[in-house]
Amino acid sequence: MAQHLVDSMRERIDTSSQHIAKFLHENGEFAVDELQHNLGIEEHVFNWAIGWLIQQDAVAITEANGSFKIHRKEPDISKLILI
Repeated sequence: MAQHLVDSMRERIDTSSQHIAKFLHENGEFAVDELQHNLGIEEHVFNWAIGWLIQQDAVAITEANGSFKIHRKEPDISKLILI
């Protein structure tokens, strides 16, 4: 039973991180609180999904005047191996 709950949460975080990345790709930089509100993702799931995206180096958060904004990072093509 407990493993089912863990798997369910992983799926929710994965799905939420995909929605966040797609939204940022389509809309550009956004205030973190507005992004969570617009997507309607539960706060704790949203925070875990943002953490996952940061860990994957897919997004960055900046702070200005007490407001936090998030944007999608472009892939670093210098890390690609060309054959």
